[in-house]
Amino acid sequence: MAKILYSDYYIPENIVSAEEILFNSNQFRQASNGNDIYESIEKYVKETDLHSIAVGRKDEIVEVLSKLVSKMLDKLDIDKAKIKTIFYTSYEEYIYGGNISVPHYLQEKFEFNDATVVILNQDCSSTIQAIKMANSLNVIEGEFSLIISPYFLSNDEERFIEFTILGDGAGIMLIGDDIDQKGFNIVGSTSASNGRMSVAAYNFDKSSELVDPYYNYLKNKMGTFEAMRRVFAKLVASNEEKFKNANKIIIQNIADNFFNTYYKLYKVPDENFYNNYLGGHIGDVDIIRNFKDFTDKNDFKIGDEIILLAIGSDFMGMNSGAVFLKYF
Repeated sequence: MAKILYSDYYIPENIVSAEEILFNSNQFRQASNGNDIYESIEKYVKETDLHSIAVGRKDEIVEVLSKLVSKMLDKLDIDKAKIKTIFYTSYEEYIYGGNISVPHYLQEKFEFNDATVVILNQDCSSTIQAIKMANSLNVIEGEFSLIISPYFLSNDEERFIEFTILGDGAGIMLIGDDIDQKGFNIVGSTSASNGRMSVAAYNFDKSSELVDPYYNYLKNKMGTFEAMRRVFAKLVASNEEKFKNANKIIIQNIADNFFNTYYKLYKVPDENFYNNYLGGHIGDVDIIRNFKDFTDKNDFKIGDEIILLAIGSDFMGMNSGAVFLKYF
């Protein structure tokens, strides 16, 4: 049985106020529908609880990830040959400088000679999917999977995406089963997808005479919210007891209003959830950061259970997953 052996993350020291980002966002001004911009900003920040956004530099990604991996190797006495898979959870941050593959560079630099690089494109649920796959792969005692998760926006990219504000950062996790130490074992996982948005868009594009009412809904991105509701309903309904009995459910740093709308639909008590809005929503790095922060700050007894829960969408498709962890 595989366990999470190590986790760490990086968040830029440059913290920008949500107010500043929203004030300079053309998309936020459009979403405000001509209302007073200062009142709109105040209302948004109050409803979402997003205040401070971490803003880094995309050109530092190789240096940041190198430091994270180097720090892990310094802290853990592991045989590099036992790292068999490197899950790199960002297709967008795959290429650096036009002709450099970031994960392959890291593999070669740190001499992970027996590792296969796997690129995931599951958006903000990529870490969850990587943990799920790593658990399936690491059935042989002594083998590891390394998860590397970067999330950096370019200077010209929009950070406001309606229900959250995007920040920058990176994280790593090591999954394996041969270090004799207490920790959180991966005892199960589940996932779900929804492609109704793409079906509606395809039908609309195929014929100008065919107007799918759902596509009009989709154009305002509300279709994404509906897909989220459906995915969460499927995910939670099939594991209802696990969600109710978990000591803590670790989620993404999206926004209070999003949390209230979706997670609370399943009648799980507020205190069961853990996230941290500092830095904004940092893609799939959220799960790594929140797992590390929560486990570093708390003591656990044998049998304690936590759930890692995440969702990812690019407004074309929806992926969500949960990983069930037990401490022993």
